[in-house]
Amino acid sequence: MSPFLPILTKPSGAQAADLGFTDIFGKTYDTLRVARKRSLPHVRAFAATVYRLAFMLDHRLMAPSVARLRRPPPSLSRNVRVRPANGRLPPLYIYSPDSVVLSELSCAIPKIGELTLEGFLRYCDILAWNEDSKYYYSKVQTGDAGWLGSTGRINTLLTLTRVVGLATDDVRLGDLLGGFSYGTSAASPSEVIAMTGGLVGLTE
Repeated sequence: MSPFLPILTKPSGAQAADLGFTDIFGKTYDTLRVARKRSLPHVRAFAATVYRLAFMLDHRLMAPSVARLRRPPPSLSRNVRVRPANGRLPPLYIYSPDSVVLSELSCAIPKIGELTLEGFLRYCDILAWNEDSKYYYSKVQTGDAGWLGSTGRINTLLTLTRVVGLATDDVRLGDLLGGFSYGTSAASPSEVIAMTGGLVGLTE
């Protein structure tokens, strides 16, 4: 299965550079190491925001909508087979973060790479949907195995959360890199609690 092809466009309409996971992790770390000097509490709140994104705590259910197929530009459509996909979609979960929280966070973290903070979060949400789609197709639609709830979105965004923890000095570099030797490097509950300054906690 080919991944989706999210395309970033600037306000001018020009196409921006694509962001892979290497870009996302690197730009996040570089940006937050600077931002923490201005306001560590804002960076900790950002960590909590990414954690919430992993578990879709800021998504809301939208009514069924009509799907429209948009072909990728020629430069991206080589070896890509596009099948008709117009039709009705079931209700969708749309990322709807609190506008007040986003405004406050943007004061200390206006951009990550070329993207605004909100644009960056929405791009990560798209990539997370892509991960879930790939794993769902490969594990469920092919009949190989049942759906694993921790695979895809959660692991992907908890790994990004762990990168945030590296920027706040609440995650050790060896732990982050060592996790990849097992395939994933998702933040542990204790790391999340530490990097968010207690904004995320454990419940009984």
